[in-house]
Amino acid sequence: MPTTCDLIINATRFDFPLLEITAPNMLRASEFAFGQKTLVVDIGARHGAYRNDRAAEGIDLSDQVRALFDRIVFIQPGDEKKDDVLSSFFSGRSGRRLDHRGGPIYPYLKPMLSSNADYICHLDCDILFFFRPGFSWIEKGVSVLEAFPDILAVAPHSGPPCDIARFAAAQPGRVEEREGLRLVDRLSTRKFLISSRWLRSLTPVTPQYVRSKRRRLAAWAAGRSALLPLEIHLTNIMRSSDGWRADLPASDCWSFHCPERTDRFMQILPDILRKVESDAFPNEQAGAYDLLLEPWERLLQTES
Repeated sequence: MPTTCDLIINATRFDFPLLEITAPNMLRASEFAFGQKTLVVDIGARHGAYRNDRAAEGIDLSDQVRALFDRIVFIQPGDEKKDDVLSSFFSGRSGRRLDHRGGPIYPYLKPMLSSNADYICHLDCDILFFFRPGFSWIEKGVSVLEAFPDILAVAPHSGPPCDIARFAAAQPGRVEEREGLRLVDRLSTRKFLISSRWLRSLTPVTPQYVRSKRRRLAAWAAGRSALLPLEIHLTNIMRSSDGWRADLPASDCWSFHCPERTDRFMQILPDILRKVESDAFPNEQAGAYDLLLEPWERLLQTES
């Protein structure tokens, strides 16, 4: 039976303009016939570190973006109380949809635990990808997961090409190299390919909370949980079994996260993506996980 993989992209209602540009890039980079392509939109307000004050009223998904997906799921505040997703994944009481920073937990877990595919590719909507023409990071990732039992997640190279010292300096954890792969003992929920079987095997997960009583109370008062982010839970589980995330060679694919949402960023984003897809980038961006806007502005200005 052929290997199956579902694609899940998470967004908020503030990200609709961004999706116009990033979603097609994500699909081009994957080069894979997904069983199901799902867009998950958390339409609730974000809080804390994930607060976004850009106006979203009157903005809707375009027909072009809708046509890219087989299924679009809108998650409303309170939906986490209507099913057993959180109670089945976490042991004890962990019923709120956001972590203590305001980051998603329920919007991540619901579509992943609902997938019937062999593998799950999860992406946040604000990632840009370079990909070598004809290369599928999903196919390569599946082969890596099947070849190395201690590799539990696969992702494109974090940041554009760089030497191992620069790469390791940007990673919050241990780094090793193996057969062209760069191994990191930390999982980021922004981009990964994992086995559905591995995800389900983790349950029930012992919930982990912020230690500070003051921060717990502040999170509860803001309508969030005191849970640590989902990626911290998954990272700790991975480390407990001496597991790894494998970043694929940057010559095949690389990516970085775009935390910017300013008007200036949105204006030049198409030009940034054009450069990324041609494997061009400012030197400062090499090995950096997050977009460095000023170097990109300088690079683009040299062309004008």
